[in-house]
Amino acid sequence: MTGTPDVDDQEFDETLDDSFEERADHVEENVIKSGTATGDQFDEIVRVLCARGLVLLVGPRGCGKTHLMRYAWLECVEHKDRPFSVYTSLNRYLSLEPLSRARTDANGLFHSWVLARILEGAQETFRRVGGSSDYDIGTEFGLEAGRLAKLVKALERNFQLDPVDEMVHRELSVEAVKRVLADLATRSGRTRTVLLLDDAALTLSPAFMTEFLDILRVIKSPEIAPKCSIYPGTTVFGTRFHADHEGRTVSAWAAVDNAGYGAMMQTIAERRYPEGLSGIAPEARTLLQYAAFGIPRAYLTLLRSVQAAKPTKSSMGSTVTKVIRAHRDNRIREFRSLGEKVVELKTLIRVGEKFFDGVVAAMTARNEELKGKREKATVLGIEAKEFDPLSSRMVDLLARLMHSDRLSAA
Repeated sequence: MTGTPDVDDQEFDETLDDSFEERADHVEENVIKSGTATGDQFDEIVRVLCARGLVLLVGPRGCGKTHLMRYAWLECVEHKDRPFSVYTSLNRYLSLEPLSRARTDANGLFHSWVLARILEGAQETFRRVGGSSDYDIGTEFGLEAGRLAKLVKALERNFQLDPVDEMVHRELSVEAVKRVLADLATRSGRTRTVLLLDDAALTLSPAFMTEFLDILRVIKSPEIAPKCSIYPGTTVFGTRFHADHEGRTVSAWAAVDNAGYGAMMQTIAERRYPEGLSGIAPEARTLLQYAAFGIPRAYLTLLRSVQAAKPTKSSMGSTVTKVIRAHRDNRIREFRSLGEKVVELKTLIRVGEKFFDGVVAAMTARNEELKGKREKATVLGIEAKEFDPLSSRMVDLLARLMHSDRLSAA
């Protein structure tokens, strides 16, 4: 439940050295393939991403949505029996926001930008599976090489569009893109197309989100299956898009109460950052895994932070505690910032923080009472009469994020 990756990752993630890359959109393809911890949930999500139908892949930042999408894309590129798969990221959508103040057709320009990004992704896939390395998708529209990329760059940098850019903008349409995708799939020996649209939770621009969802509804067909990664709780679908009716919702968020949770997180660390496990006792790793709350990137970051502190054997416990507290403080600042950026969530987030502090205080007090009894309180019960409407909404949101959106319920 966070804002956009290009804003919040830079603002809140802990500063670490450059020897390792946590973000899947910056990771080399060989690492995506060799550094992936597969398993029942992972394999099922990849299968769904390659299947027919619209899918909303839901999960907070860092839980693995981009990794899953890039892995699925590579699987499709490398296996001819898979669909023609197009991967593109929409994480630069905020760079188009100034157009809303400069042009009356800002939503239309955003519409063209999304279609152009899809076509750029299709160009990359076709180069890999069926066409030459210098293939330029602009030829499908009678454009000179590089013209589509120029339009994308101009829109992202808010440049003045020249007459040719304006013409390309007017010519781009969902129907034209569907025609090109079908043709490229056929020429690649594939029978259908999957669109992997990453970072599609346009949380900070509701107008763009509405436009994007309209594109989804129109581009979806028996031959074209859009898959979109979004955030839980903060993605607002509006009145014209009904998620349960349009497609299927699948959670990418690992459940901490799953029997294989610890083994999965351990495997991810062993494959992505094995040196991070050095010198950290199993019980400390377990604590960090649960502090990460089902988010692999958070676990890797916590390991990095512990290693960066260079703790001794005697100071390991205090170092782990400090790292977890810093991680907690970063997440709280992140939620507060989201409340400032998305005003309608501000009150809900404030109530959530109050609820969180109350839970921690109650559990701490109870465990103080249990000192010397060789047991700990791990379950918290709240009487229903204690809830007002706002508290109920907040807890319902947490329950939905933690349970209803799990893959097993999709």
